[in-house]
Amino acid sequence: MGTNHSSPTINTETNTDLAHDLLNNNSVKRQTSGQPVESHLRSTGRAESRTGRRSKSAERPRLNITATSSRSSPSTPTLLTRRRVHSPPATLAVDSIILDRKSNNSSKSSGKRRTKKSPQSILLADDGPYYRLTRCSDDEVSFHREKTELLLEAVNTSPAAAIASQSRGSLISPLKLDLMCETESRLHFKIYDPHKKRFEVQESMLGHSLPEFTKKAHHTQYSVEYSRRPFGLTVTRKSTGFVIFNSCEVGKLQFNDEKIQFSTSVLSRYLYGLGEHQKTFLIDTHNHSHNFVFWSRDQPPKKEHNLYGCHPFFLALETDGNAYGVFLLNSSAMEVDIKPGDPPILTYTVSGGILDLYIFTGPSPIEVVQQYQEVIGFSHLPPYWALGFHLSRWGYDSVTELNKTIDANRRAAICYESQWTDIDMMKDRQSWTFSHSDLVSTVHNLQLNGQRYVNIINPGVALDKSLFAYREGLAAGIFIKNHSGTRPLVGKVWPGEVVYPDFSHPHIYDYWYSCAYNLYKDIPFDGLWLDMNEPANFVSGCIEDCSLTASHPKDQPLFVPKRLTGKSLFNQTICPSARQHLGLHFDLHNLYGHMQLVVTNKVCRALKGKRTLLISRSTFPGSGHYGGHWTGDNCSTFTDLANSISAVLDFNLFGIPLVGADVGGFFNTCSEELLIRWMQLGAFYPFMRNHNSHPTEAGVSEPQDPGSYSKDTQAILADIVAVRYSLLPYLYTLMYDSHTKGAPVVRPLFMLYPKDKKTYVIDEQFMWGSTLLLSPCLREGETSVSAYFPYDIWYDFFTGERLTRVGTTIQLPTPLHSTNIHVRGGSILVTQTPARSTKNSRNNPFGLLAALDSNHIARGKLYWDDGEILDPVQTKQYNLIRFSVEEGCLTTTIDMLGYTKYSMKLKLVQIFGLYVPPERVLVNNRPASFTFTEDHRVLQLDKLDVSLMEPLSISWS
Repeated sequence: MGTNHSSPTINTETNTDLAHDLLNNNSVKRQTSGQPVESHLRSTGRAESRTGRRSKSAERPRLNITATSSRSSPSTPTLLTRRRVHSPPATLAVDSIILDRKSNNSSKSSGKRRTKKSPQSILLADDGPYYRLTRCSDDEVSFHREKTELLLEAVNTSPAAAIASQSRGSLISPLKLDLMCETESRLHFKIYDPHKKRFEVQESMLGHSLPEFTKKAHHTQYSVEYSRRPFGLTVTRKSTGFVIFNSCEVGKLQFNDEKIQFSTSVLSRYLYGLGEHQKTFLIDTHNHSHNFVFWSRDQPPKKEHNLYGCHPFFLALETDGNAYGVFLLNSSAMEVDIKPGDPPILTYTVSGGILDLYIFTGPSPIEVVQQYQEVIGFSHLPPYWALGFHLSRWGYDSVTELNKTIDANRRAAICYESQWTDIDMMKDRQSWTFSHSDLVSTVHNLQLNGQRYVNIINPGVALDKSLFAYREGLAAGIFIKNHSGTRPLVGKVWPGEVVYPDFSHPHIYDYWYSCAYNLYKDIPFDGLWLDMNEPANFVSGCIEDCSLTASHPKDQPLFVPKRLTGKSLFNQTICPSARQHLGLHFDLHNLYGHMQLVVTNKVCRALKGKRTLLISRSTFPGSGHYGGHWTGDNCSTFTDLANSISAVLDFNLFGIPLVGADVGGFFNTCSEELLIRWMQLGAFYPFMRNHNSHPTEAGVSEPQDPGSYSKDTQAILADIVAVRYSLLPYLYTLMYDSHTKGAPVVRPLFMLYPKDKKTYVIDEQFMWGSTLLLSPCLREGETSVSAYFPYDIWYDFFTGERLTRVGTTIQLPTPLHSTNIHVRGGSILVTQTPARSTKNSRNNPFGLLAALDSNHIARGKLYWDDGEILDPVQTKQYNLIRFSVEEGCLTTTIDMLGYTKYSMKLKLVQIFGLYVPPERVLVNNRPASFTFTEDHRVLQLDKLDVSLMEPLSISWS
């Protein structure tokens, strides 16, 4: 559905540690000054000796941290800008603690004192507040197995700085830092107020548990180093010495009631992620400044705008192909600012909550994504039919028009999985209703034909006492309240004035289930489409208050991201001061769509007793555990066609592999050429749906379903969708790998070739898993594609012809009726004869395509279940079959055989790259007929009738 269209100077005290910005993020509770300090760190060191500090008698007991300094304390500070100084008057060394995970000691295992080496010394002005490691009452600070705890104390270094600090919010002091080396490749730290509870993203909000941490990892890929004053932290990869995270040299931690800010240097120039934004896939840190805002908004994709969801995670490539990732678990309004420099600086600024930061060290890019999903939750396994081709439109307006579209696309002989309807099929555009009684028979007809039906749900509930959803919600007190908590907040969306369900309410499940059941008993939907759930609002804030003159501090907070679209936090959404069960909307806003998705997933499991397709517009880390995403209200342009690849790649990093753009574009009219090119690309989105806007309400927009185009175009579209359907067993297996291991489904080329720097910038080609390379045509009027092929063996998917040039860019002829698909050598693909819907195609015979590598080896696998049963992996109701080609023989290994309801017949086998023509072929030791194509070196057996649920051997000689 569409939108309604009606740097400060850094400084530190002289003769202190090399300074700068700390880490951002953590929970909060406050501690009295006399309370003993808990800290998990044993170390040795000496007290500070600094002119102008407290007298010896007033000094607190020493914190044992190794400290070195190469100069005595001057009486006045030396001021330097951010620029590095090549010949400083004196060198500052850093008070530091090295955590070596090979032992339980906080110092280096050799016992030698180690100081932090900086590439060049930096002197900073003594004109602002900062945090330092506080002294504590014990000479020895205890080191616990579970985690390291440190206490940080705010210091104002001058009266003027103290006054300035108070004017923009006093620093909270003390702060507590919990540092947890949770696994070999995952570091987790939290900074929070130990005495005053602040908002923190809880497991109940995410819908599932975060990884349980019981003891620190004994061996890690990383080392951790602290600077004492100002406090900072450095994380280094042990194997190479590459600095992954460094807040010691780029600014100081700021942590007050209105804002948290911290920075890190970024030595890598190749960053990816930080969504949801319309951008190139690569974020170039060395040549361009970037400012990314995180505040969910009903905003069609547009550069430099905050869009529907928030994913503060990035993956970075190091110079040697290693990778790491950083994730800030915080749901507050946020901006991430990246400034080029030597090195570039990345700064987080958030409006509330705590600093809760995870660092993942891979070392491979795929492992980084997997480690991230170990925290946020692996993706759900969608129903098999969700991978088919879906058709939708806002603007059918009548069931008669809807039925005409269904009939036209059936006649077009296209694989056509499901029909979706928008708000025009609702009664007065009200959620959980339908406007036409004959819609019931249309849904029944679809399901009898092996197709599915999906309808839209918007969270806003109309103020209509005759409406079940309104009466029930009002009686249960379900709706979000205004800032005073006296009555429901009233906004405005499609049906007019609305109230919004509070998805954090303890009774939300019962209410949402009753709404779904009330519709399902008449319209047995197969999936739900969750739209407008940022939440969207056609007035700013609410009908009655939360205007530009609002006095509530959360409606007009001290910190608002400087590039926030709409300039205020309540623009096109509800008031941040609105009250929900678990807190203010200010803290829960970015979680709203995610929490709706979690509840809807739970409701559909209970209501339907099988997996349901759920697609949500607004998402948050962990949303992929419950459903998928489409990229919103795009436009019918070749630019948006090309941009969609970066969005799909981003969401596969974010753990939401079931993702796609509106094929053909939502706004405006799609030309015949554009639709063909978009269907050729969309056939390789994990989620493929053709959807466009209302013909009058959102600008002129003609129908763009395949059945509305010429016969020639229909034939081209039917062919490419048939290719998709033939590959669904492989796509479903990739979804299984994502569900069980967190492996991305759609991957950038660098995930397979991380040492090939040419792949780092590519976002107009992509891969399905590790097997298929897609090179779509993305520009109007063009009939060839410039495609890069890494050093490897590649075969044309359609002919089996091996490419003769690799490690370079080549021109691929791409006439309008064709697209480019290549198979990587060493892979085995499982295919299936397509049909008009997956209900029928699932009963068809399978095929195997083995593409040999340079050693004439290939491997692959197939995951298979009934396509809809709940939790098939957990209940072991599935089949897992592995395939291998080696020494002239293809064999199968059955790892799991838990689904035997239907036979799994194999009819076709193709072997690519067989350079010696075989004289005979044996199938389970019996002679079999075959063909061999001399020009492309392809062996083919197409008359097989063997079961994949039994051991199989096919040999040739």
